Amino acid sequence: MADAFDFTDFLIGDDTELEFNASDFQITDGIEAQKTRYIKPKFYSKPAKADYKNAKQLVSEIHLAPGEQFHAIVKGDFIFGDFLEALIYDKSITVKNMYISTLSMSQNNIDSLAGLLEDGRIEKLTCVLSNYFYSHEKHRLIKYMLENLDKGDKFDLLILRNHTKITLMEVSNIKLVMSGSANLRSSESVEQFVLQESADLYTFYQDWFEMNRQHSIIDREAQP
Repeated sequence: MADAFDFTDFLIGDDTELEFNASDFQITDGIEAQKTRYIKPKFYSKPAKADYKNAKQLVSEIHLAPGEQFHAIVKGDFIFGDFLEALIYDKSITVKNMYISTLSMSQNNIDSLAGLLEDGRIEKLTCVLSNYFYSHEKHRLIKYMLENLDKGDKFDLLILRNHTKITLMEVSNIKLVMSGSANLRSSESVEQFVLQESADLYTFYQDWFEMNRQHSIIDREAQP
């Protein structure tokens, strides 16, 4: 278990973006209001700008043995897409097969994956994205993704009603599974994820990805 940050970094006072009238929760006896049991919630301050060094620092703490798990809770200046890139380069690994399922991603995420494909660090990549993201980004980020990732028949893109966040990495005889709340891009919110080395768990999730190949938007028989 890794403590990714100090929770007290977020607490900056009793101001809040969620307002309510304390009188709504008061009990009166006809003479004076009793002290309320409820107070306004404290809120987390907006995190500093996301930085790649945060992902690199977390990666440096990972030393997995077979079957072990690595759990992390990270704040909003952490980008999960950066973590994947940092993990691959820091550990000097080549990913034979990589599967990513997420709600959405950013242009920076796409550029990162394109660089990893071009460098040969990822040999084959399958992404699952939500139909919600597709409907909003089909003329921009989806188009950009296809232009930059669909090269050499190494990439597949599946679109379905999806809210899962799963990443699989096959490295030689090592099979890594990552899952949690985080999309590839920053949400400026507290996120959690777990990294585990497990062939059985990898196969379980891989079967789900392969089952959904029918939702691919790339026609394999058409010329690129």
